[in-house]
Amino acid sequence: MKSFEEKLSDLAETFPSLRGLEGIRPFNPEILRKNTYSSGQGAAVDFILNLYNSSHPFNLGKVIGNWDDHHQAAFAAWAKNPFWC
Repeated sequence: MKSFEEKLSDLAETFPSLRGLEGIRPFNPEILRKNTYSSGQGAAVDFILNLYNSSHPFNLGKVIGNWDDHHQAAFAAWAKNPFWC
């Protein structure tokens, strides 16, 4: 069975702008928090970090419009079958 962090890495890699990004695999939230990202990429990072720690700020209503179709599809696929732990 995969760990929660491995599941987060798998999910993150469904967002095109997060593939290969430092801190995604292996999952390292400290690396993800310290970097600067474009708005769409940053929103995807914020989403992943919010799943990891619900106190990390993320507002879907503010970011969904910044994501391209591929990022919206990645979110929608997760939303149809979400995991929490």
